Amino acid sequence: MIKRLLVFAFIIGLVGLGAAAARPQLTVGIDQSSRGAWTKFLDSFTPSTGIEVSLQPYPASSLGQQIVLAGLSRSGKFNLVMVHKAWTKSLSRYLVDLSGYADEVLGAGAAPVYVDGRLIGTWISFAPDWFLGVIAWPDDPDAALALLRAMGGKVQGKATSTPSAGVSPMSVVKEFTTTKTARAEHNPKLDGSLEVLLDAAKATVGAMAAEVMGKLPPQIQTALTGLARIYGIPYDPESGEVTVVLESWSPGTTANSVAALGVNRSAIKTGTKLVKVTVSLSELPALAKQIAGVAFIRPPYRPYPLAVSGEGVAAIGADAYHAAGITGSGVKIAIIDLGFSGLSQAQARGDIPYSVVQKDFTGTGLTTGITHGTAVAEIVHEVAPDAKLYLIKIADEVDLDQAVTYCLNNGIDIINHSLGWYNTNFYDGTGTIADIAARAIQGGILWVNAAGNEAQNHWEGTFTDTNSDTWLDQPITFYATAGSYVTIYMTWNDWPHAASDYDLYLYGPGNNLVTSSTKHQTGTEEPTESIQTTVSATGTYTIKVKGSGSKKIEIYNLYQHLTPAVASSSILAPGNVADVVTVGAVDWAHYTTGPIEPYSSQGPTNDGRVKPDLVAPDNVTTGTSPYTSFAGGRRGGGAPPLPGSLPHCRAAARPAPLPDRPDGIGVRLRPRAALPLPANPDEPTAACRVQLQPRGTPRRHPGGVQRIGVERPRRLDRLLLLELRGRAIRKRGYDSARLLRPGDLHRAPHRDR
Repeated sequence: MIKRLLVFAFIIGLVGLGAAAARPQLTVGIDQSSRGAWTKFLDSFTPSTGIEVSLQPYPASSLGQQIVLAGLSRSGKFNLVMVHKAWTKSLSRYLVDLSGYADEVLGAGAAPVYVDGRLIGTWISFAPDWFLGVIAWPDDPDAALALLRAMGGKVQGKATSTPSAGVSPMSVVKEFTTTKTARAEHNPKLDGSLEVLLDAAKATVGAMAAEVMGKLPPQIQTALTGLARIYGIPYDPESGEVTVVLESWSPGTTANSVAALGVNRSAIKTGTKLVKVTVSLSELPALAKQIAGVAFIRPPYRPYPLAVSGEGVAAIGADAYHAAGITGSGVKIAIIDLGFSGLSQAQARGDIPYSVVQKDFTGTGLTTGITHGTAVAEIVHEVAPDAKLYLIKIADEVDLDQAVTYCLNNGIDIINHSLGWYNTNFYDGTGTIADIAARAIQGGILWVNAAGNEAQNHWEGTFTDTNSDTWLDQPITFYATAGSYVTIYMTWNDWPHAASDYDLYLYGPGNNLVTSSTKHQTGTEEPTESIQTTVSATGTYTIKVKGSGSKKIEIYNLYQHLTPAVASSSILAPGNVADVVTVGAVDWAHYTTGPIEPYSSQGPTNDGRVKPDLVAPDNVTTGTSPYTSFAGGRRGGGAPPLPGSLPHCRAAARPAPLPDRPDGIGVRLRPRAALPLPANPDEPTAACRVQLQPRGTPRRHPGGVQRIGVERPRRLDRLLLLELRGRAIRKRGYDSARLLRPGDLHRAPHRDR
């Protein structure tokens, strides 16, 4: 009997030992300072899961060494281990790739840690700056996954905002397109769009993960790329890096400070007042905090192609000058554009000479991207076939600033810039882009700019809210088909640093909120909002503005006509700069009679100046696709470069500050009739004459200059002309109310080319 009882007890003991052995067990290497927090956490984790966890504490100074030893030996000393965020990139090689278990690990809302696209752990809610990774699978891998899932919660006292079960990264990111962040969380040195992208990254990969995220999984890459696109942020999802501009009065010092933080010098570009840098998205707060002299960090400005036209040689009379031997010889013309794709084909056709000088400031290759610059170069060569052409590619304002420095150093006479820049000033000739153009002009370069094609895509007006519901009274609508790309820019007259705060919203055909731009303006930020999105439904869309006060609002919709549209004051930067020669559009077939094209941007500028300065033919053809033909539509024809109108001369005109008529839109030149051909090519001649007349003057004048719209007499402080052999002819104090005659001029000192 006693033997039976002993056997029975032995069997029961074996069963008990077997049950104890069957309970999952984990060994975790931890930072010894977190032992108390771990003990408290396990008090609830073990009873609820039945998983036994053995803690192996080490000082933080030696824990990293233990991870390396365990990883190299594969001894199984630890199953999981705490890893400090500073060690992530160096120690990630020793951790198990959990990418195949992502759904199981993240389903409960744990905050993931990714390195080079690999899921390597989850952030520990009770240990700021630390995450938990697997270094060796236990006998029961589900136990390790359960512990990883349990790491969710709060990080550094803030909710991780990670997706709950069944919620995709795309859904999480979408919330940031329709919700304004709390003002208390706003960093006044960071543009609101960058803050939104950073917050969305934290929400999808964990509040701490942005600091080490590197390459992200495709689903998260797609979500963040879509958000960056809405705000126009240059974002590389492969590396998790953004390109930003640091506004600083000491660019050299700022660039050195950025490099001191470990940023590669090749990722830093400087202009005269700006620094452009490509860094990890997570490093932006550190840049704003640690670098002295940085006033503001924002995405780079983005230029858009405006106008290309050809077949204008006969219309403007340039062929007569060609016949007389005046072909632009000795003149250097720079075409600053976004891309020169198709250049080799245009050269093979004979539309562009092989002698062009090429300069790329983007690092992406001159002949990559769009063909717009190639089409412009064709027109310039058509009307000034012997001019020396410089093809310069840019992508943003820092590139533009460097391009101007290059032009000044290389003796460029004329810059053609058939691009427009939205939200860089209040369309009044001030701001960063205007300053860059002014620097070129002050250096003796004639800057010629297309006026733009914005007259039917522009609205401006004072913010009114008669019912006190915080919304602009004026409804602004446009029609779009499903799949159409919509780009909207808004600014208001509170430059350069806004204390007034207006927000931009886009509502769909069913009055559903599609997306919004709701950055904070608190006194350091620019007064701008913008939206770039693809709409999913066909119908009428409504632009709504929310705010308070009575600021003047400017809205541009790039690809759809607005209702109502306001044609006046629709000229973009730098075409709205006083000393820039701004060229509007008249249909090529009606060039001698007008009128100005209904889509061509018009003045006056918001500071009351008449623009454009000239108009020239469009609705023409070139040999470069997609600019082979134009029907006068959006992004179609427009203003050619001034060399197209005046192929052999350079004029820098500075009007006196006289009041302009608000409905004035400039003049049109007819060089065939107005410009006398030289009797002797060796003698200097008046290559151009401009006659501006007050309201009421007949449309046709003896000199052949015709007026469109309203203009008033102006005084030109300086008129500089270059004839065939490159000699400069100078006239000061010329009164533009009368014609300029050769006898009025005297020869200026010869300038070598």
